[in-house]
Amino acid sequence: MDESATVGDVIEYIGELQQELKKLNEELKEIEEEECKENAELKSSKLKALVEVNQIGERDFLISICEQKWGGFERLMEAIHYLGLQTVEVNVTTWNGMVLNSLKVEVRLVAILSC
Repeated sequence: MDESATVGDVIEYIGELQQELKKLNEELKEIEEEECKENAELKSSKLKALVEVNQIGERDFLISICEQKWGGFERLMEAIHYLGLQTVEVNVTTWNGMVLNSLKVEVRLVAILSC
């Protein structure tokens, strides 16, 4: 193979690589646009709080509340106090704009008698 043929092959190969790079960049752009669209839809949707209550003992309950906004913990603690429940353990976890409050509460005997 002579030098001009090798240079021609290299130029052709570089052209193929540039086309492949262009194709991959277009695919990446499409993926990023789709992710932006999905994130915008998630942020615009008004998710209500997901609430789960499980009895884990005779007077013990596990309360889990997952919501998309801050400030719910204070309202939750006010409600627990109003109901006369004793908070035993608390765990707050955040991820991707969501807040998960997990509480172990105990029903006090006084709360049962006053109802």
